[in-house]
Amino acid sequence: MITHRPIEEWRAEFDEVVRRYRLGLSDPHAPERLSREKALALMRKLGFTTGEALRLLRPKERGE
Repeated sequence: MITHRPIEEWRAEFDEVVRRYRLGLSDPHAPERLSREKALALMRKLGFTTGEALRLLRPKERGE
């Protein structure tokens, strides 16, 4: 069964996954960091493919 939730809730979860994953890249000992595997699993739960998730989790290049 598909569950529906407000877009704001979905977006907040997406932003939190990206933030926590990127935090782990800059500070591997941060207590709230996410491993790559966990971040990918959460992104797939949000509806992204693995390829899409990898692209979205990638740190932004300067100037992007």
